[in-house]
Amino acid sequence: MRKFSILLSVFLVLGAVIGYLALTRLFPVLLCEHMDDILAGYTGRDVAIGDVSAEVLPGVLITLEHVAVGDPEEPLFTARRIRAHTSLWNAFFGGLHLSSLTLEDPRIILDSDIVNELTGSQWSPGVTTVVIHNGSLAFRGRTARNVLESASGTISPEKMELKAEVLGGQTEISIQRTKGWEGALTSRNMDLSQLADGMQGILNIDANFVWSRDSVDSGVRISGERVGLPWSQTTIETLELALSAQGDEQVLDLHEISLKTPLVRVDGTGKIMESRKKTDAQVLLDLSSDTFEYEKIVDLLPTHEFDDWLENLLTTQIRGGMSRFASARYSGSIHELMHFTRFIDHIMVVQDLSGQSFGAGFGPERITDITGRVVYGNGDIVFKDLRGMMNGSLIEKVDLSFPGIIPPGFRVGVDVKVDMPARDFLDTWNAVGLPEYAIDLFEGVSRVSEGRVSAAVSTYFDEEAEKPFVVKGSLALDHCAYQWGTQEVRDHSGTVAAADFSSPLEISSNLVVGGHRIRSLKISLADPFGEQKSVFQATMDGDKMGSGRFSLGKDSVIQIRGTGTGPEISARADIRTARFRLLDTPYRVRQGLAEAALQVTGRIRPELSLDFTGEILPASPKKIAVSGHVGAVQGAVRLEGLMDLNRLTAVLAGGDRPLSGEVSGEVDIGWGEETTLSGALRFRQAQVPVSGPIVTLDGPVIMSGKVLKSSRMLVLMDDRKITISEGLLVLTPKPVFRGDLTVEGMSLPLEEKTTHTIGNLAAYTATGHIKFLDLDLYGMPVEEADADASLKDGVLTLSNINTRGQSGTIQGSLSADLSRVLSFDITFALLNANIARFFDMMSEGQDWIRGTMDLSGHLTGENGVINGTMNLVAKNGRLKKYALASRIFALLNLYKIVQTRDIELTSRNFPYNVITSTFRVNDSIVSFDDFYLDSNSLQLSAVGKYSLKTRSIDAILGIQPFETIDKAISWIPLLGWVLTGDRGRLLVVSLKVSGHVDDPSVQIAPIETISNPIRESIARALGLPAEIRNEFRKYAPKKDRSSSKGGPGGEM
Repeated sequence: MRKFSILLSVFLVLGAVIGYLALTRLFPVLLCEHMDDILAGYTGRDVAIGDVSAEVLPGVLITLEHVAVGDPEEPLFTARRIRAHTSLWNAFFGGLHLSSLTLEDPRIILDSDIVNELTGSQWSPGVTTVVIHNGSLAFRGRTARNVLESASGTISPEKMELKAEVLGGQTEISIQRTKGWEGALTSRNMDLSQLADGMQGILNIDANFVWSRDSVDSGVRISGERVGLPWSQTTIETLELALSAQGDEQVLDLHEISLKTPLVRVDGTGKIMESRKKTDAQVLLDLSSDTFEYEKIVDLLPTHEFDDWLENLLTTQIRGGMSRFASARYSGSIHELMHFTRFIDHIMVVQDLSGQSFGAGFGPERITDITGRVVYGNGDIVFKDLRGMMNGSLIEKVDLSFPGIIPPGFRVGVDVKVDMPARDFLDTWNAVGLPEYAIDLFEGVSRVSEGRVSAAVSTYFDEEAEKPFVVKGSLALDHCAYQWGTQEVRDHSGTVAAADFSSPLEISSNLVVGGHRIRSLKISLADPFGEQKSVFQATMDGDKMGSGRFSLGKDSVIQIRGTGTGPEISARADIRTARFRLLDTPYRVRQGLAEAALQVTGRIRPELSLDFTGEILPASPKKIAVSGHVGAVQGAVRLEGLMDLNRLTAVLAGGDRPLSGEVSGEVDIGWGEETTLSGALRFRQAQVPVSGPIVTLDGPVIMSGKVLKSSRMLVLMDDRKITISEGLLVLTPKPVFRGDLTVEGMSLPLEEKTTHTIGNLAAYTATGHIKFLDLDLYGMPVEEADADASLKDGVLTLSNINTRGQSGTIQGSLSADLSRVLSFDITFALLNANIARFFDMMSEGQDWIRGTMDLSGHLTGENGVINGTMNLVAKNGRLKKYALASRIFALLNLYKIVQTRDIELTSRNFPYNVITSTFRVNDSIVSFDDFYLDSNSLQLSAVGKYSLKTRSIDAILGIQPFETIDKAISWIPLLGWVLTGDRGRLLVVSLKVSGHVDDPSVQIAPIETISNPIRESIARALGLPAEIRNEFRKYAPKKDRSSSKGGPGGEM
């Protein structure tokens, strides 16, 4: 036993030694080797430890150096050193239950995920006392700046004492356990700029609470100065926030909620129900504000985080004015209160508006002086009972609703009630037009000048719906005038109505568009902003309806009926008229009406593209088929059939002219960048007006592109017959004609109406050959004449002129515009020509001579200057009363030179036997030295000059009356000279004529005042004997001044 006892003692000592050695040497090593795994198991994250040491006696002390928890690159927690105390028993069997924990230089970095994880975690390390030395806290971000630093203090089950710098300000927390808990927090001079970029201002916080099992009493006071938010340009100069709460776990009364700033003051109360449910506890808030400036408060909101449409609504569409939150109520959980998307579904806010303006932003129009109310509730925003002004007109009521602002998609409802001038209504609609679909209802309308609009309209838009935009209500227009695109609309009255959102739009109107009266327009438009199925009909006046080349006349009627889907339409157009205008000439149907029926299909937008087919019945037993296409800037039409002109009358200035004949064939007309023609027409004695006069056409015309051809076309115009052979007309801006013309029955000069017709040819260019048959050339009949002709820039050139006939011949060339002759070179020999036409150029417009003449010569002219010679022989004619002849004969009567009783020289008809003369023309001055007139009572000779340009004359006349002088007259030397011969004593009177031929001066020219060459020429022309001509003064009487007192009226 003794040995056994000794042996047992040895074993016990040895076991104790081994146990001691294991406890002091082996256990710390094992604990240190597995410490990172132990902490990783508790935290659920990677743990890195720089060094671990452990002591087991007298208690277990574990020291960790340079600890990091989380991602090595961005750890959530770091500490320079951690000291943890636990009992040996807990170390072996109780898990990680610490009696105390000391953290040296700990740093915690939080983000939203970590906060949520910690909030929901139920894990507790079982620490009795925590001691912190120089701790810090930061939020993850670009800079991970510290919001709390230099934190030191103790946290134990009985109390908490902590001091730290929060946002650069001093903060102290003191909490201790009494019957319950009570504590206080103070923080001074917190700098908000350290919290986030763009933040600014200083905050102070005072908070206290007393909590026991049965009650809670707490309060918070926050004051701030020059507070600014990153997204706002507005600075809150001062801020005071107060919150007081009393109650228990079941109901916590928030009997004071107050926010005071220079911008707005908010006051209210609230409740927290079942606070033990923590974030699931229910909260009731009831707040209100005083009046504030709308834009300054909206500027404080983080609108950049809102949906685009909501940001646009708050910051752009609504502007100015004052506002007030009449009430703001929240009912939801604390968790929902902290999340905006859930918070918005649990609030009900009533906001009063005053003096705001609103504009949808599609144009400059804005409604001003808005009053009304905004209600935010159940996730909706509703603007109710809005009233405002537009250009001085009152808007009775506008409601805007934005349902479901949180779910994806934009939704808006608009209700409008107005009765106002039309110009203000359009501006109002554009201002309220949410969304842009609403603006499209009046797209293209501008320059509203007259009329009134009353409306009660509701629209709703949901971009997620199958039919995004719908409308209902009614709109009435009363005598409105406006511009629609390029068309002027006036006197527009009518209604637009839809019973409900699913009903079609029923449109009924009468108006004047572009000067055309639409007496009735009815459209039923289903799904107007979707498929747009329509049924329409219209009745309109056709007066002046058409293009510049064709238009309908008075009392014309157009009826249109059709259907459409979107821009695609199918319609029938019926046209009835008794009058129309074609190529500037009006026509009327002699009996009945002209009618047309067209079927139209195609697209009216975005670019016009319509096809049409039908028939035209121009009051003819036969029909004209029509088909074609019309685009926005180009089109084509095909006409085929026969037109009976006998059923039409042309309405001309000179009176109505019934037409006759017919036109048949087919024509294709195209227009766009240029106008083209193709096809073939046949005119059969077709009477058509051409620039006024009626012209009869007979022959074919082939059209190709811009070229018109006719192998033979007969044209009857007045009494003229024109035949066009192998004619070709190119329709360019200055049309070109080539071909041969045969003209029968023309008279030159042209009559005024003919000159007007031909004047329209000034825009043409032409070449060809002209043949004249039965030409009346200034009264001279010409059986045949022909010439090569060209027309360019309004100048007509005739070359190789050749006339043939009993009245003589003319050869040469001529160039003239349509108002005057420019140049000519003519050789002529005319027989029995009308002498009146020849002398008309000397005294235009005065019919003073009648008879015929033979005229030959050669004349050239250019730019109004004429040169050449002419020989005149006229027989058996009469002189009519004319200024020049009348004054000569009046002077002879005055002196009673002629005694024949049966001849009155000043009468309207003085017969002559013969007139002869040779005219020499130099620079438009006509000179003559052998002019001779012979009559039964006298003979006359003249020498002188006449200007074709000034129509002035300078001549000496010698007149020999065929009377024998019975008495001696002492004053004869004053008048002329007395000649003796076989016939006895004869008298020759010399006169001087000068001045304008229509108002000449006629004076006696005594013999001594007349030069010898002139006397010789006069004597020769009078046929005086050679001996008298040679010894002229021998036969002339001497002057006897003493016996010259007779004179006019004296004794002969």
